[in-house]
Amino acid sequence: ITDETTGEKFKGQAFPPFMQSLIDAGGLINYVNKEAR
Repeated sequence: ITDETTGEKFKGQAFPPFMQSLIDAGGLINYVNKEAR
């Protein structure tokens, strides 16, 4: 991640696969609705 204002760079860890699935679905409710089908 780069701060566009200062140019400072930060490192982070990737989300676990389950968490990424929630994000990709647009949130918990959307994830549950998608998985229920």
